[in-house]
Amino acid sequence: MILKEILIKLAVNAVLLYGLAFLTTGRVKFSGIGPIVAAAIFVAPINAFMRDLVGLAGFPDTYVYVFVGSVVLNGVVLYALSCIIPRFTVEGIGVAVAYSLIMGMGSVVLNFFLAAEIARLF
Repeated sequence: MILKEILIKLAVNAVLLYGLAFLTTGRVKFSGIGPIVAAAIFVAPINAFMRDLVGLAGFPDTYVYVFVGSVVLNGVVLYALSCIIPRFTVEGIGVAVAYSLIMGMGSVVLNFFLAAEIARLF
C-alpha cells in the first residue's frame, strides 16, 4: 500500500468521524478539528493494515473476520483515544463499538467506491 492510499484512508476516516459525531448527538463529542484528525491518525493505520493484523492473530483471512476484527479493534481504540485525547469523549465502550461498526461500514463503502478514483486524480 502506498502512502497516497493511506492518506486517502486517513481523510475518509476523518470525514466519517466528523459526520458520525453529528449523527450520534452527544454520545461521541468532538471540540474542533484537532481531535478528529488525531483520532483519524490512530484509526486509519488500523483500517489500512487490518487484513495483516487479523492474519497475525491467527484468524482466517476472510472478509467476515477482517470486518469483525476491525469493528472490535476500532471500538477499543476509539474508547482508549477518548481517555487520551482532550476534547474527544465517548460515552462508553458499547457506544465506541457501535460507532466503529457504523464507521466500518461507511469506510468499506467509501474506500471501495472512492479510494481508487481519488488515487487516480493524484
